[in-house]
Amino acid sequence: MSSPVYASWGGRFVAWLLDLVLCWGLIYGVSTGVALGLEDAASGIVALVLLAPLGPLYYAFFHAGKRGQTLGKRAVRIAVRDARTLGRMGFGKALGRAYFTWVMWLLTFPVGGILDGLWPLWDKQRQTWHDKVAASVVVRA
Repeated sequence: MSSPVYASWGGRFVAWLLDLVLCWGLIYGVSTGVALGLEDAASGIVALVLLAPLGPLYYAFFHAGKRGQTLGKRAVRIAVRDARTLGRMGFGKALGRAYFTWVMWLLTFPVGGILDGLWPLWDKQRQTWHDKVAASVVVRA
């Protein structure tokens, strides 16, 4: 088996930005729509709080899929793989990976999330903390 070509930090960052717009834009858009439709800002906040935990499902669904790519990763031609086998990762691992990222941002905002995202700059396998927790790598597709 040949050595994997790990995704660059820049590629990961661009994919993250694209997914941020797609996933979180949709969640915030729906929340705002609820608030505007009900003419009640509190309803929008409630909708956001209820919808936000669903964001990691976007990542888990795509990362566990056949390609291992979210829409952002597909655009920049990178994919998430199991670090040991370089094959697909299961839905449970993908979901754990996604929720770990979400928790890092929520509980340690912004320090933990930023450090997690920057970690591939000096890591040998260009892994984030959420990659290490899930035993995943991001490779060129």
